[in-house]
Amino acid sequence: MQQPTQPTQPIQPMPLRPEGEYHHGLFNCFEEFGTCIITWFLPCYTHGQNAKAVNQSCPLCGIGFLFLPICLAVFIRTKIREQQNIPGNICKDCLSFIFCLPCSLVQDARETKYFDPNYQAMKMQRE
Repeated sequence: MQQPTQPTQPIQPMPLRPEGEYHHGLFNCFEEFGTCIITWFLPCYTHGQNAKAVNQSCPLCGIGFLFLPICLAVFIRTKIREQQNIPGNICKDCLSFIFCLPCSLVQDARETKYFDPNYQAMKMQRE
């Protein structure tokens, strides 16, 4: 005798991050030590790579960062937030770069890795 089966709902994959937040906190920059060291000594390089991830000119933004670091960093961070649907505003972005420029750049660099579907798949396999 066969028992009636309950209808099952498909299993939904767990989100990689809570909705509306960065994957990594602002002060978790030391978790990726290589990026942290590069950013500490060559912040224009990290900024250029962040710009490249949001389809902006890497060399132009990297060089421009030497002259207008906060303005350009906020511009790129805004683009990253828009692509990842992370709420925020220019005021908060400015404050994060004024008080902790390296940590903010590293946070953005780590977030841009999630733009690559291959990175997401690789990250899920490790966990």
